[in-house]
Amino acid sequence: MTLLVSDEDDLLGPNLDYHLDRGVDLVIVTANRAPDGILETLRPYAERSVVRVIEEEAETYAQSEWVTRMARLAATDHEADWVINCDVDEFYWSEDGDLKEVLAAIPPEYGSLVMPVCHFVPRPDEHGFFADRMTVRETASFKPGLRTQFSKLAHRASPDVEVGPGNHDVTGTDLEPLPAWRPILGLHFPLRSYAQFERKVVRDGLAVANNPDPTNSFWVCRDRYELYKAGGLPDDYAARVLDDAQVDAGVREGRLAADDRLKRWFAARTEKAGAPASADPERVEALGIDLRRTLHEAQLHPLAVEVADLRRKLRRAEKRLAKSTERLERAKAKLGSRSRGPGEPRAGR
Repeated sequence: MTLLVSDEDDLLGPNLDYHLDRGVDLVIVTANRAPDGILETLRPYAERSVVRVIEEEAETYAQSEWVTRMARLAATDHEADWVINCDVDEFYWSEDGDLKEVLAAIPPEYGSLVMPVCHFVPRPDEHGFFADRMTVRETASFKPGLRTQFSKLAHRASPDVEVGPGNHDVTGTDLEPLPAWRPILGLHFPLRSYAQFERKVVRDGLAVANNPDPTNSFWVCRDRYELYKAGGLPDDYAARVLDDAQVDAGVREGRLAADDRLKRWFAARTEKAGAPASADPERVEALGIDLRRTLHEAQLHPLAVEVADLRRKLRRAEKRLAKSTERLERAKAKLGSRSRGPGEPRAGR
């Protein structure tokens, strides 16, 4: 697994413990300008050889570049079979079998697995362990401004892999995604308290503002940072917090779902995470049967051909949108440089 962290010390230890217990053999961590507390949390895991730490002191936010570097190291230095590019507020849940067994069941002709990710909603109570108090999530989460489902990809280790912004897509040799089968769900906890949200907005906003690449597309970070500077961030966060009545209404309407699996997992766990055991061949075979059944049923569906065609068109449209966004950012940067008078300093954004 790869993990990019900076100051999320409340989640780092739980994230490592969880994934190391659920089938991950090694975590490659890039600590970007991390405080001493983060490095102290990582030290015992590094001493047990289950974590490799890369200290990155750059002030810019080269997220895609750094994650790509880690993903390639997993293939070239650590002989990984599969790689999950994880954020510290994400916990990947497999209902049947651990992560290693699920990925081992995937046929060799497929090189990546789509993992839907669902956001847990912030609640009024901000005190205590996050998994104990955050037990309601969206039934389906979507990318900002788009009606495509929020998802990440696990992929076979590859020395030429390129990980896209936000870890949402990968390109490289033989990384064709497996259709239909979705055995792993990402449990995402992006908003745990207002203080945590504000730290994240300021950190990300400054990092993006310092990014010399005018083609970066982290517009959400920029917009939230501008809202913070204008004093509107507390109201923005308060509007996202759901009380009991709002949660009940969301569950009735099918928008929200109660999900305390992670809470129960941490409550049942009694010892520190260690190196995971090898995959159980019988469990892998059972998962493989379920996978083949799912693929067969998907192929028999009368809309299977149309769905496959729409997915191809969607991938092409997303690539065109990304290129258009880059061209727009370049044009904005060029226009900004022309609008400055002689001797005026370069704008901060």
